[in-house]
Amino acid sequence: MTPEQQQWLDADEQARLARLRRPHSQQCFLASRLLMRHILAEALDTHPAQVPLQREQSGKPFVAGATLAFNLSHSGPWLALALAPEGSLGVDIEVPQKPRPLLSIAQQYFHPQEVEHLQQLPEAAQTQVFYRYWTLKEAYFKARGTGISAGLGKLHLAADKPQILARDPALGDSHSWQLHYWHNPLGLDPRCHLALVADSGAGQVELVSLLASNCSSSQPLSSPRPPPRKRRGGDKN
Repeated sequence: MTPEQQQWLDADEQARLARLRRPHSQQCFLASRLLMRHILAEALDTHPAQVPLQREQSGKPFVAGATLAFNLSHSGPWLALALAPEGSLGVDIEVPQKPRPLLSIAQQYFHPQEVEHLQQLPEAAQTQVFYRYWTLKEAYFKARGTGISAGLGKLHLAADKPQILARDPALGDSHSWQLHYWHNPLGLDPRCHLALVADSGAGQVELVSLLASNCSSSQPLSSPRPPPRKRRGGDKN
């Protein structure tokens, strides 16, 4: 990352960067923001510094004056960016760094029937199913722009595939959504779980999956399929 590239950030992003105290956190934030601006600039045919980013009241970023939709997620050394010509979408990537009490977390946050399904699985199978539920729920609420505070348990997902079985009426959601989930999407890290949720009007969704080495540089890799088209490139930072 060059000093010129760091000038791509707007005042809000510069302020957020300044609030980060750990160098690793600063590097990860820069890597994700520079990647996002680079790819959005390509889509909008403009310079990365000229991408007009604003935030919804919920904090979700959007491109002012354009229908282009996008969403960014990062976890550990991984970054993922999804974009579509229009509509709403959310992406979530999780790379757990240490064991977690998955059943306890599920009992606190998931739909009761999802918890029951997890309890019936052998311990070795619980991790992947837990993170399939978790990433799909995160991506769903990010697509809606509400965040998970709206209530993970209000969304009931199928046990064997990425599909919504029921939604609490309190969510006020009548959208038709497409859901996608990948475990170890590029065959490089078995800890990696990736989910994408987009509304049916989003058009063709492009998903860029990246591996950022120490978050100091990032290299786009071939996208998991479906739904995205393939994308390759060199170092972007």
